[in-house]
Amino acid sequence: MFGNIVILLISVFVIWLNVYVLTYKKNTPIIAKLISSLLFVIWILSVVSPNIPVLKSPFTSALKGRVVDAETKKPLPNINLKIGWKTAYATAGGGSPAIYKALPTTTDEKGEFSIPTALKQLSIYIWPFFSREYGGIRIIAYSYDYELVGKDISADAETKLVEIPIRLLSDEGNFTKSIVDIESELRRMDSEKPSNTEKMFLMRAYNIFEKKYPNSTKDERYLSAFAFIFEEMGAPIEAVKINQKIIEKYPASINAEIAKEEIQRLKKRYNLKINK
Repeated sequence: MFGNIVILLISVFVIWLNVYVLTYKKNTPIIAKLISSLLFVIWILSVVSPNIPVLKSPFTSALKGRVVDAETKKPLPNINLKIGWKTAYATAGGGSPAIYKALPTTTDEKGEFSIPTALKQLSIYIWPFFSREYGGIRIIAYSYDYELVGKDISADAETKLVEIPIRLLSDEGNFTKSIVDIESELRRMDSEKPSNTEKMFLMRAYNIFEKKYPNSTKDERYLSAFAFIFEEMGAPIEAVKINQKIIEKYPASINAEIAKEEIQRLKKRYNLKINK
């Protein structure tokens, strides 16, 4: 944001200076006019030149994809996916990617999906302080029965078919980790809370886990994360219940003490009338 403001202010100043010197200042020496024009040309080139690749090809390629079982290689229908178009930030202190556009989808009965075209992120450049450009595509694939898998496609990749192999969840430990990882990836994709559809998926995934592994002893590490997820989804009563489960299952742990404090906080914040 700061870089954009700097670019705008400098651009306005350079344009104003050039117009003023060449148009309104009649008695301006030739050397001053030449310097003003040179500054104008240099600035325009510095802003436009990093965008030349994007201006020549402003849209990403339309791609096809397929999700398969990692062991059997069979295509998998009804697998949830989220596709994110990345922007690559670069600054004097380093850089990091971010998602500027996200699209949820699912595989069809053949295990296939499509990645549509999208407008590339333009560079805005003022060397050496700030740069932003299209950084490729991030895809996550997940379901109730399979582990979360993430795949990155670089900005200059020439592939037209993306294949994503995913593995069956092998035990309750992987199941609980998968739910937390899915929530984290979904949040990373949108930089916001998951959509209502994604919330329902996460809630159902936890309920499936509870029914499938009612006596699991591998969920202590993740129960607090589940409680946080449910609160973020607007389900504080469920968050309280999960904290109560921590106290019941692991009474001697530090997590149980934290859960007691969390229950009181949730009751106060949401004015919950829960006696237990």
